[in-house]
Parts: sequence; C-alpha cells; structure tokens
Amino acid sequence: NALVRRSCKLEHFTEAFISDPEVLSVAARVHPEVNSRLMEESGDVGAAIVEIGLKDGRRYSLRADYPKGRPQNPLTDDEIRQKFRDCLAFSALLSPQKGEEIIQMIESLDESEDVTGIVPLLTK
Repeated sequence: NALVRRSCKLEHFTEAFISDPEVLSVAARVHPEVNSRLMEESGDVGAAIVEIGLKDGRRYSLRADYPKGRPQNPLTDDEIRQKFRDCLAFSALLSPQKGEEIIQMIESLDESEDVTGIVPLLTK
C-alpha cells in the first residue's frame, strides 16, 4: 500500500485497500528478509534496508536506521497535524472542523489557563 499510494494511513489496512489488484501485484514482487545484524547495529527493531531492482538491471538501495516517527527521526509538526487529520477522518467520529479546533487548542495549551475546553471537543 505504501509503495502504491506513497503514504501510510489507517484506511490502507482495510480489506478494500489490501485486496486492491495493484497492491497485490506489488506485494507479489516484495521479498522481505530479516537482517538481525542491522537491528543490532542500529539498536532499533524498525531499522530497514530497502533494495529495488529494475527490469533494466539497475538497483537502488536505501537504509533507514530509525523509522519516521521515532525520537531519532521525528515527525515534523506539519506531519503530526496531517497524521491526526487522517486518523480523525478514518474514525469518522468527529468533524474536520472539530479536528482543526482540537489542533488549535493543543497548539496553544502552554498559553491556556484552563484546558478543560478540550474535553467537549473530543466528544460528538
């Protein structure tokens, strides 16, 4: 899903997305291997090396010792906001407007004398 859609969202783990023929076609060409030495070197079980081989013989490789979102490779503020919006949309529990109000309130918590106003925003 991440290769096909160039993102990773909760909805991508639903049956409709998992059974997408394009996703299945890419998945059939993926061959995961455990690399214990890499995990020992990085100290993170999420460390990975991705290698891609093209039909013309060219090969590309990228190593990530720390997946995006780890303290050593943190999300930016914009990425955190977008992840919250994506999760909120998937949950369908609150409106996008309430989501934006929540973001604004959280971003100004250190300036607030009373944070109880966030509770009503977190309910339908």
